Amino acid sequence: GALEALAEEFPGGRVLVVAHGTLLRVSLSRAIGRTLHGIDNAVLNLAHHHAVDGWELEYFNGERVVAAVQG
Repeated sequence: GALEALAEEFPGGRVLVVAHGTLLRVSLSRAIGRTLHGIDNAVLNLAHHHAVDGWELEYFNGERVVAAVQG
């Protein structure tokens, strides 16, 4: 997907993605391997990509979360 392509293009770097809520929700859901419901406007959603472990979601809808990591 798009997030995986960005992670490969900018390994170890920081990338800012600004998009419509549905696109962000679907992309983040796919990246972490679980369904996220609803996404508010203008809030922080922060995910980290780890080369070995995959994606980790740190913030969703402006709140710190614990999320599954998917390789």
